[in-house]
Amino acid sequence: MSGAYPPKPSAQMGRSLSSVTALWTAVAIALIMAGYAVFQKALGPEMSWQDLFFQHLWHVVLLGGVIQLVCWLLLRHLLGQPLNQIYLHLYAVGKGHLDSIHISSNIRKIRSISEGINLMVWRMRQISELKALSSSCQEIRMIKKQMHRLAEHDPQLATIVTEQLELLEKNLLELSAEEPAGDACQETTRREPLP
Repeated sequence: MSGAYPPKPSAQMGRSLSSVTALWTAVAIALIMAGYAVFQKALGPEMSWQDLFFQHLWHVVLLGGVIQLVCWLLLRHLLGQPLNQIYLHLYAVGKGHLDSIHISSNIRKIRSISEGINLMVWRMRQISELKALSSSCQEIRMIKKQMHRLAEHDPQLATIVTEQLELLEKNLLELSAEEPAGDACQETTRREPLP
């Protein structure tokens, strides 16, 4: 696989949501004011284009400035902060931190993205736990085989290890009773008598 891992974050690439919204809000306000100036010129041809331009310029600046500020504050609070939190959380998940995300937002799409991330993280944890359980069952099988060989040479050490193995079996059986793979694990952890 080519490329360095982990990939570098691309947060600095592209334009921010606020700047895109600000640009298109300014364009919309300018077009509306230009259309209104044309409409005014049609109704009152005695006004010059220069007068109409300066008359509407302060409308564009004042009205546009207020709308720009309100849009920027709303977008930053309602979308920018939650999206940044989601970005940072997903970056942490990519590094192996399987924690749930908690975002206090009343925006339905942000909440549904948050719930989707939590479901993904939960499934990743389940797969990780099942792999660990399966691996532990295999380890117990290998230890049992080694115990048979050890019992022939050092019965006292075999007894100590057997007690530790029984404790591990007990813990694993409690864990496997809660997991879908529990039956398979219980099958592999049945005690085999030492020779």
